[in-house]
Amino acid sequence: MGLLSLLRKIFSSQSPTPKAPISTHSPSAKKLTYAEKELLAVQRTTQDDVQQLNGFPYTWNRSIEKFIKPNEHPFVYMDIVGDNLAIAKAEIAKMNDCIERDKKLSSALRKIRCLPISEMIFKRSADTGYSRLILNPVAYDGKPSKYPVTLFFMSDPWNSNYHGSIFYGQDGTIQKAEIFIGHGSYFLYYEVYEGDLALVRAEDVSRTIIYKGKRLLDHEANLEKTEKDYEWIQANLPDKCPKSISSYRRMKTQNTKNYQLLKQLAANHGRDI
Repeated sequence: MGLLSLLRKIFSSQSPTPKAPISTHSPSAKKLTYAEKELLAVQRTTQDDVQQLNGFPYTWNRSIEKFIKPNEHPFVYMDIVGDNLAIAKAEIAKMNDCIERDKKLSSALRKIRCLPISEMIFKRSADTGYSRLILNPVAYDGKPSKYPVTLFFMSDPWNSNYHGSIFYGQDGTIQKAEIFIGHGSYFLYYEVYEGDLALVRAEDVSRTIIYKGKRLLDHEANLEKTEKDYEWIQANLPDKCPKSISSYRRMKTQNTKNYQLLKQLAANHGRDI
């Protein structure tokens, strides 16, 4: 399915979908598929959950609505009206500031244009879809979600075709963003790294990476070091070596007691892992 068709299907709903019943049993997380978790999170989200979100730039000035249809991603949303209209435009402008800053990072980025805020669609439209706030205050298990609020924005896909999502963390600040620049067809990915909202990578229309930011470069360097460390452990501490590199990555990420022991044993051999 093409991008435009997907956008039209997801964002053309004109009325809230009736709330589907939530199962009374509590299946374990291992028994739930991603689609089931996604649906359960939407089903259990209430207006009160949204009203309790504090520290975000938006006001909860509308009733929430739910999009639930077979074989499509369900989501909770709120139309952008009143004060939120100016706030949303200001948030998109923040991303334009980042784009202007980052165009100087590489010659491959110099032709990238900023987001045309005046062309963004905020009114309901059955033809194109429209910008709105995607609300995900709680996960399927009732715990706070990582990104409770997302600003989805879009221009006319048949004309300029700019769109993206700005994800807010639990503290109400922007934690990451994914942007498509219609003119020239660029994909930009941002994440907070070392205290700043930084460009992680940029891709062209063929999805070829044309720029790697420090976040991605550091990640790749860490992966390379982890692989070399695992090979060293296999050769020098075979009786203590995890069964697979994925197991080693997991214990390293979680900083388990076994990893701390392995780290000390490697240090005794003059190896810093």
